[in-house]
Amino acid sequence: VALLARDGWEPPRKKFPGRWALALPCHERHGPAADPGLARSVLDSALERGCSEMPAPDHCCGAAGFYFLRRARLSRAIGREALARFEASGAEGVISGNPGCLLRWEGLLAPSGGKALHPVVAVDLAYRL
Repeated sequence: VALLARDGWEPPRKKFPGRWALALPCHERHGPAADPGLARSVLDSALERGCSEMPAPDHCCGAAGFYFLRRARLSRAIGREALARFEASGAEGVISGNPGCLLRWEGLLAPSGGKALHPVVAVDLAYRL
């Protein structure tokens, strides 16, 4: 999604509904080419209520790649904390660009009916409206 912001893009005419929390994966937050503001600018243009950052954004969701498979007990504890942060955000769903994180959020949100979307999917859904 950050590539869209760098290269210029035409925002969708209609915005995808809902209140979304942005859960940036570690590599997007701390990597050498990281610029969280770029992805956020595109998402804010494509989402009806914009995209708020998760409380304590530097904290992990517990996936850490596939940590939830290798260290299941610790990952569950971290996941409970992540879910509490999400619930405090007031959002209806999470947007995350890492496949491991996305899978983790889908599992965390499934019992409550919350949604987890990849940022490219969120933008695509806005264009389809």
